Amino acid sequence: MVDETEKKKFWRRGFAQNVAASLLAAAIWAIGSAIASFAGARLTHASAELGTTINASLLLVGVYIMALAAYLTTRWLPRRETRKSETMAFRIFLEDAEFLLRVYRSLGFDDPQNTRLPLNRSSWPNFNPPVTWTFTEISLFSLSVRLDWLVMVASRTFAEMGWTDYVELFSLPRESTVMVDLIAALENFRDLLREKIALLTTK
Repeated sequence: MVDETEKKKFWRRGFAQNVAASLLAAAIWAIGSAIASFAGARLTHASAELGTTINASLLLVGVYIMALAAYLTTRWLPRRETRKSETMAFRIFLEDAEFLLRVYRSLGFDDPQNTRLPLNRSSWPNFNPPVTWTFTEISLFSLSVRLDWLVMVASRTFAEMGWTDYVELFSLPRESTVMVDLIAALENFRDLLREKIALLTTK
């Protein structure tokens, strides 16, 4: 589960590491700047050929260290948490998929007759006129809303990532999907998310 406490710890840890990384880059920059300044001043007053060569080399070293600090700041240092931040959205999708899978299984087991078509709008009452809803009807309606959100956001995210995997869950027909097919589609989606998270973590 990706609860709020874990999310807060994640962002605080990332912030602390980025601050430490920035301080390290600043220290490297300061060292390079000091060497470059010292070498530049000595180079201005150098008269001997050997002294000129040494000071010029020191100047280049200082500039190189400054460039290295800039590179670390813009490339490596901000990416220390890249893998975790890249997988955060997919771990949230995985949490939702596992929740839906668990609740749909429970409903299908407890009330198979009234959950045969879990996405069909006829499986719960109309809002007008107001009628009394059963627990199963309330559950099916609220779960369908949550599933719609997951499908919408996850399908857009997959498209942004350039992933072309066939995901059955994204194209299930609402009116005719039976519970067993919905559960199978959620299981396949859960397994695919686990593969994607592992891929992003190890790349």
